[in-house]
Amino acid sequence: MNNHDLFLNKLHTICSQNQEQRTATTFSELAQAHKQIPCPVTASSSPTQQDLVALFQQNAIPLNLQVHYCHGWQDAAATIAAIAQKSSLEFTTQKEIIAHDHPDLQQLDLAPLFARQKIPFHLTCGEGTEIQKNTRNSFIGITAADWGVAESATLIQLTGDGRPRSTSLVPSIHIGVLPINRLLATLEQAYAILMNTPLPDSFVFISGPSKTADIEAHMVHGAHGPREMHTILVDMEGEPV
Repeated sequence: MNNHDLFLNKLHTICSQNQEQRTATTFSELAQAHKQIPCPVTASSSPTQQDLVALFQQNAIPLNLQVHYCHGWQDAAATIAAIAQKSSLEFTTQKEIIAHDHPDLQQLDLAPLFARQKIPFHLTCGEGTEIQKNTRNSFIGITAADWGVAESATLIQLTGDGRPRSTSLVPSIHIGVLPINRLLATLEQAYAILMNTPLPDSFVFISGPSKTADIEAHMVHGAHGPREMHTILVDMEGEPV
């Protein structure tokens, strides 16, 4: 039995226990078992960005997460515009888009692209009631991620002024944007960074679109959030991976 199977067996045992049977030692043992599972990119001494991008793409597949590797901001903007053009509405009556008011997304210069498509484009700045209204009316929310984690195809986003959680939760389609120089190998690395980062009131870990299998073990996307998610990985150098 390999380390991965041992970890899953421990997890299954804990889930089968009642609350009284679970102790701090139980979870300590589980954490230790998880550490014994090697991450493919950390088996080597210095994983490259290409390694991390490839692992992120691989781990996104079972999550129903669509990953787009882009050569610079212009390519990323064109990719987002194409997603908006081809995507269909779910709850709203017309196409509207809202995006975080963030320096990364300002590099995309999306407003002219959406104007040509005649799609109203909003930023998460101004009065709170206006942001709430625009968020409810938008079928796509575009966010700026702080970090990505390759081993779980996860985006980490800190909340703050111009960066509400609602942008990634309310619209039917979520597009997360991340420069690949902020792509980490493991969750352990991410936690180490977060421990040394001044944190806001909340932050989110996002791994693919909303999903649930509560009813008859049938997987449904979009039950508690976006039905569809795209991650835009931006190579700032514009070099192919």
